[in-house]
Amino acid sequence: MVEIASVSGNVDKLAARASMLGILERTNLCTIATVSDGDVPAASTAFYVLDEERMSIYVLTSPDTIHGSNIQRNGRAALNICSTAQDWTDAKRGVQIVAQAGLTVAEDLPRALELYLKHFPGLGKWVTEVSEIETKLESRFFTLRVQSCKLFDEPSFGSEIWIEVQFEDGAQE
Repeated sequence: MVEIASVSGNVDKLAARASMLGILERTNLCTIATVSDGDVPAASTAFYVLDEERMSIYVLTSPDTIHGSNIQRNGRAALNICSTAQDWTDAKRGVQIVAQAGLTVAEDLPRALELYLKHFPGLGKWVTEVSEIETKLESRFFTLRVQSCKLFDEPSFGSEIWIEVQFEDGAQE
């Protein structure tokens, strides 16, 4: 399991992990931000699943999309994850993530597919085995390994408090 290296404020590492995992597990969509070679920013929406043990997020998308191309080119992405059902007047939750990103390596494909099928069983109409991905889908799995995040969890930590979390193997380049 990937450990937390540091947490800002007086927040316990276990509380920060629980908050982040809770937000990620209750939400299906993320916004992925990437940058092209020409420094043109792009934001895309994608479904995702969390691999809690590896502190990675798997996204199934075409390598030919803008975000897929940008990730393959520079290996970096930022994500924003929050429920769009939150009312403006209620206490809010969300997480902003900085990640190392790339096409999922072959040895991790079984895990990515297993998690995706568990979370999105409808994928099983097209593929149920790793060997079927390349022949039946245009999309490929991308791995976004969480390096750091900012948590916004007002019910847990109070109003307008951002918690910064850095992960052990997530040293920034």
